[in-house]
Amino acid sequence: MRIIFLALGLALGLAACADKVTYRPGWVTQEILGRLEPQNAFVLIEREDQTFLPPGPNGQQTRMSVGLAQRDEKGKYHISLPDETKGVSLLFVAQGYLPHRMRFERTFGVGAYEYDVALEKAEDWKGIFYLTLRPYLSGFMTEPRYAMSARQQFFLGQWLNLSEDQLQ
Repeated sequence: MRIIFLALGLALGLAACADKVTYRPGWVTQEILGRLEPQNAFVLIEREDQTFLPPGPNGQQTRMSVGLAQRDEKGKYHISLPDETKGVSLLFVAQGYLPHRMRFERTFGVGAYEYDVALEKAEDWKGIFYLTLRPYLSGFMTEPRYAMSARQQFFLGQWLNLSEDQLQ
């Protein structure tokens, strides 16, 4: 009887996923992969990691870390989920395109999520860049609590400077 309820719950949970998201069966989610267009796009990864701190009033204590993923020459990206990762938010970004966000949780019964993204051209790229993207992305470079590597901070800083130079 428990197996029937588990299978029914898993089927309903997977059916509730967005139509662009497909999955590969497995014990627990280990990776997220897919295709990303346009060619100059990258992915900002916000990982929510579990900690050993006692639960607070809002539940389990988590620690946020940030990283970047690049697409390869074929347009594919791959994100591995460490064992302590509870969930990830992905922000897909490219110059001149609307940013796109998607959240994934570690799920029993799903080994990998596959998510293809084709970003849409932005009509007001200048406004989007100055009002949302630049302040948001700059915070990850200046805050040491996000544990972004120096190489990734450098890439993000260069990308922000190049984007600003092209808008002036």
